Amino acid sequence: MKITMKIPYLIVAITMFFTSLCFATENIALSASDQAQIEAQAKEMSTVGVPAEPARNMLTAMHQHQFTSQNIVRAQQEVMNCAKAGLPTEPVMNKASEGMAKKASEQQVIAAMQTVHSRYARANRMGVRLAWSDGAGFSSAGQLNLLSDFAIPGDIQMTGDGAPAVLLVEAQTTAGYPRLGTVLPCDLPRIAQASLGAPLQFERISRTEALAIQRKANAATATLKSRVKPLYRDPRDIPDLLSYQLVDGMISGQPDKDTP
Repeated sequence: MKITMKIPYLIVAITMFFTSLCFATENIALSASDQAQIEAQAKEMSTVGVPAEPARNMLTAMHQHQFTSQNIVRAQQEVMNCAKAGLPTEPVMNKASEGMAKKASEQQVIAAMQTVHSRYARANRMGVRLAWSDGAGFSSAGQLNLLSDFAIPGDIQMTGDGAPAVLLVEAQTTAGYPRLGTVLPCDLPRIAQASLGAPLQFERISRTEALAIQRKANAATATLKSRVKPLYRDPRDIPDLLSYQLVDGMISGQPDKDTP
């Protein structure tokens, strides 16, 4: 299975537009105390790396949708926890905007934010869990009765809650989850090195195509050594080496005055 990355600039632009649209002011007047609370909370969120403007927009929208103070604080803490863990905060705030746009309850919005947070947090060298938001998760008839079988890096497993996960280089050797396919070895580093929150698109290809792509990648890898060039000049190839200033500063070699 071949994987391709979407154009990042387009994705960022769409994400920023979507966030601004969903958190747009609805011309609902807020009291001075509400506005002061929003500013204080947004400032607190910015101290851990959350962008102030999206945070302010999210908090404002929650006040406009008449969220309770307790749930607003819960949402604030959820985003801050993501930032403290080094995870992207935009997907969590986007999930909040999506819930409010769909008229979801406060509890549903908070639960959805927590789900996105937990999915991004579950990533290591054994595998990476993909955040799945397009409808219900995957399911298979009789999936609970499957026998364990061998597993290899690149397998796309369908976990118990229906979210796909891609096995990486330190994956287990056997697995009992249904598998949707296998990412080509030459494409697996793209998933492992993708930043958190990066959109991924999978393309289904035939076995013949997969073998051809992998052979081409193997051939390119085999030529890497011959194509590598040193970043620095070899001193043996520098005829005027002695004209270079190779030492910066001098030492006296004398003990400090305070040394006994």
